[in-house]
Amino acid sequence: MTKKRVALINPRVEPRQHIPINLLTLAGFVDEICDVRVFDPEIDDKALTDIKDFQPDLLGVTAMTQTFARAKELVQILRKDLPDRRYIMGGIHPTVLPEVVLQESGVDAVVVGEGEYALKEIIEDRPPETIQGLHYAGHANPPREMIANLDDLPLPAYHRMPDFEKYMIPPGTIRGTWQKRGTIALMSTRGCPARCIFCNSHIMFGRKVRRRSVNNVISEIELILKNYGRTSFWFADDTFTLQKDWVRDFCERASKLNITWGCQVRSDTVSDEMVDLLKLGGCAQVDIGVESGSDRVLKLLQKGATREKHLKAFEILRRKKLRAMGTFIIGTPGETREDVMLTKSLVMEAKPAFALFFFMMPYPGSAVFEMAEKGNLWLHKDYTKLGAQDCPMIADQLTPEEQIQLRNELISVTKWRNLASFLSLRFMWGLLSMLSFRRVNLFLKTLLAKRNIYDAMFAFVQDFRLNYFREHQPPAGKSPAS
Repeated sequence: MTKKRVALINPRVEPRQHIPINLLTLAGFVDEICDVRVFDPEIDDKALTDIKDFQPDLLGVTAMTQTFARAKELVQILRKDLPDRRYIMGGIHPTVLPEVVLQESGVDAVVVGEGEYALKEIIEDRPPETIQGLHYAGHANPPREMIANLDDLPLPAYHRMPDFEKYMIPPGTIRGTWQKRGTIALMSTRGCPARCIFCNSHIMFGRKVRRRSVNNVISEIELILKNYGRTSFWFADDTFTLQKDWVRDFCERASKLNITWGCQVRSDTVSDEMVDLLKLGGCAQVDIGVESGSDRVLKLLQKGATREKHLKAFEILRRKKLRAMGTFIIGTPGETREDVMLTKSLVMEAKPAFALFFFMMPYPGSAVFEMAEKGNLWLHKDYTKLGAQDCPMIADQLTPEEQIQLRNELISVTKWRNLASFLSLRFMWGLLSMLSFRRVNLFLKTLLAKRNIYDAMFAFVQDFRLNYFREHQPPAGKSPAS
């Protein structure tokens, strides 16, 4: 009996993007019962020829709020040539707004919550009314309980992605390091106990942290190293350092693999002992969601952190010589210019090795979204504009012009330190390979238009990444792992 063909599709909205971990995990879960492929078409791919040539029986599209417009476009394009196939959509945006997505996207059904078992049952042609979490015309099945033991899931099916090599593009995503083979994103957990008002991930994964075993994660790393060569890794977990015993075990095991990696941490998990463990395991950088230097704003954000905790964490990391990147948000409802000045002073005192500044983005299902609705704070609802590079979405105490001006002021404080992150001899040598007249021209035009060096560097690197894979693509029909 011929296996059904299943295409799992990521709606890419920028040239550089982490691997679609969710789709690769889904592919691993159904790999034995169907012929599955994972596709991540480039943003300018209007033909989607590779997907159409595969001739799938079932097409599953994932969507975040900022990628939903592209997801709808992909369904519309594919429907023209593959009109009689089944289309489903899952991910955080359909989980938060299932009925809206069902009406607007053109798909036949929406999966709410974790999608592994629902996808398997759809492929097996189970009656739709029996599939938990499935929403379709006139029906909304109750959600399935979250997967308790993540080790029950097979490892992600990297071999089911024909162009996986595109994620090996240098310089990787660990700031200030040149990774000749790029950076691969991993996830060791699902769920986050924090209650930050700008986040909606708890709707998808809950507030209880479910963690894969160390053996399971190490097995995945070894699989990647064996099949794709030496690369670096970045853990996309909301907080990698929540469970010290797990971190200790992992870092002791990882130290034997001689790998380079980065992760996200909370300030209140940073200690001398924790930093020593991370460095032992090969961690090159930690990312901290600082958000603000104002205790008043941190309280508004329900961040569960204080200015003092943030400063203490950066002091430890600096003393222990582990690179720390800080991310910050401008435009929290209730935030004033004085609050942003406190953020500026924190940045100057903390001295993060790298800093990024974002405008507040109210995601559906988050408390900030409700605040924007009730307070009529919206400037626009175009989520296709990336918050860090375009314009504010909401305005309360600060006008949009003030938010842009203050962001540029914060960037000016960190621009030289950000650039210094890339001044190692190894990185500079790699940078030479990125130079071209077009990219230098793009850098200068963006610098004049945006008036800050971060956006100019972002445009430069994005252009390089967009073209690198095309120039280094393996011969047609040959997988890099084959």
